[in-house]
Amino acid sequence: MSSSIRRFALVVASLGAMVAVTVVSVPAQASEGGPLCHVDRNTWVFDSPGGKHVYTIDAGGGFRLHEVRGDGYALGHGNGHSDGYIVNDGRIQGCHY
Repeated sequence: MSSSIRRFALVVASLGAMVAVTVVSVPAQASEGGPLCHVDRNTWVFDSPGGKHVYTIDAGGGFRLHEVRGDGYALGHGNGHSDGYIVNDGRIQGCHY
């Protein structure tokens, strides 16, 4: 096999290996709809009520509200983030569509 064919085969094999091990990061999904609100203080967002902290919305930041729950939590998401739960203790302000 000539050296140019060998080099070509090596390049093709290398590209194939790179494609095979490349992991594409897909952002977590955020639901659409619901009023846009803001939070009046730094607010932790959890993966479940009382669960793991996943991100923080800074004071004055937006929160797309989907559901106000009876257990003291609200479901929604911050700008560019996935859905999560925040403590619903009066920090959600100025909601509008």
